[in-house]
Parts: sequence; C-alpha cells; structure tokens
Amino acid sequence: MGLLTNASEEGVDSPPAGLTPIVVGHRTPQMTVSMEHEKRMRREIANSNERRRMQSINAGFQNLRTLIPHHEGEKLSKVNK
Repeated sequence: MGLLTNASEEGVDSPPAGLTPIVVGHRTPQMTVSMEHEKRMRREIANSNERRRMQSINAGFQNLRTLIPHHEGEKLSKVNK
C-alpha cells in the first residue's frame, strides 16, 4: 500500500531488510467526506453556471431569429443554397 524506503531504524516488523513502508495519501474518513461534499457542490455550481450560459445563448439566437426575414414554416436553422 505504500512505497518502501531505506530506514535508519532497526526492528521494523513487516518490511524486509531495513525498509519501512511509507503511507501516501492517507486521509481520515471525515476529511474525505468533507472533500467529496465540497467537490460535489463545486460541480453543481459549475453545472448551474453552464446551464445559465446555454440559456443565455439560446435566448440570443431566439432574438436573432425574430430579426431574420423568413417564410412561415421555414426552418431558420437550415441554410438555403
């Protein structure tokens, strides 16, 4: 679960020949839960901002469609050649 490094201490039980395990990235469960909650909240805020941005873009295109001359029933999303 960890990396092995040379140990200056003797009497280490499990690692072979004077090597000591180094635990990397160990966190308490409460920190992990808190970090997951913060990550989820940031994602929800980012999703909300993106949704608002897309609604604004769509509203702008809708306003542009009202300014473009067209025939009734004609799709404005298609370009006529």
